[in-house]
Amino acid sequence: MYRQILIDQEDQNFQRIVWRESKDSPIREYKLCTVTYGTASAPYLATRCLFQTGLDLERDDPAVSSLIKESFYINDLMAGAPSSEEAISLIKTLSSILEARGFHLRKWRSNSSEVLSRITSNWVGDSSNLEIHPDECSKALGLTWNSMKDIFIFNLKLWLLKLDWDSPLPEALATKWKTFQKEFEQVCSIHIPRWIHTASQQITLHGFCDASELAYASVIYAVQPQADGNTKVTLLVTKSRVSPLKSVSILRLELNGALLLARLYATCKNMLKEYDVHFYAWTDSQVVLSWLSSHPWNWKPYIANRTFEILDLVPADSWCYVPTKMNPADIACRGLSPKELPTCVLWWEGTQWLSCEMDSWPKQPKRNDQTSSVSKERKRTAFSFPVAVNCDSLLTLYF
Repeated sequence: MYRQILIDQEDQNFQRIVWRESKDSPIREYKLCTVTYGTASAPYLATRCLFQTGLDLERDDPAVSSLIKESFYINDLMAGAPSSEEAISLIKTLSSILEARGFHLRKWRSNSSEVLSRITSNWVGDSSNLEIHPDECSKALGLTWNSMKDIFIFNLKLWLLKLDWDSPLPEALATKWKTFQKEFEQVCSIHIPRWIHTASQQITLHGFCDASELAYASVIYAVQPQADGNTKVTLLVTKSRVSPLKSVSILRLELNGALLLARLYATCKNMLKEYDVHFYAWTDSQVVLSWLSSHPWNWKPYIANRTFEILDLVPADSWCYVPTKMNPADIACRGLSPKELPTCVLWWEGTQWLSCEMDSWPKQPKRNDQTSSVSKERKRTAFSFPVAVNCDSLLTLYF
């Protein structure tokens, strides 16, 4: 990709190098006329030129323009289409437009054999005969994708303890580590669907958040009605953070979990901007719900700053209460063994009522904003009163 971008003639002199084929050959001077690997500006110049191509197409072809601007990461394109015909048309149009500008798209991969069969053979990645093997995987953006099963497979690495390299583990921790190591093999059986079954332009998202002394976490599920009358619930995205070393109350960690969820939803909403998204946020902390039900300026700075950002991303009427036992985020913040994770239905499919009507959702308790946990974070307000003193009366009394 870099070598397809010409450097301005005035700047080419800054890319002069000396070279010789062997120690006996004369030294020659070369001028590199294109974007060069290893220079600090190379990644920016490459992505900026590709982005400019998208800008140039905004009037003539808005769909392709949007695809170029939003679906590329450096030279990797990750996109899709509702049908094979649309995907084929998109591939041909995009390839033609970019090829005219010096960018040749190749190594196409798809979960549809029909799409691959109608693409020029030298454009298809890792297969000369277009045959897709079940165990054949492609990599993009650090993810491994099996195009036949249409799943992402993540290789996980864990750093468990901050000890010196030569320090032996205590016996109790060593036993836990060996058990974890033995069970960790079962994580390889986890398959995460790439498609979230978007059958219509409307999509409902349910986000959950929770916190513990170990971590705070958020998780979002996509709920989609299907043509057969059933409802499909898919784990869409999750994010967790380790609790800070500095002691922080559980309630404040719960609020941080809510903020993490709000930010995660903002990211999802941006990615799903072509859909009509309905979002519900769930927490098992009634104190957090009380903080969010009042204006941020009523609280001390720590609470006020976070509630302000949360409410800016997710309105107060979208926040609901869920019992801890029904909260999938509780699993992420308290942890689960590798043996239990693959079969944890609550984590992978969410709580059962997600696929039901609203009448089956958890009943919302009456909020009490006067509890000590809520009140102690309330900002104290100082009042001043002017007082007028009659000086004549004082003189009469004492003189």
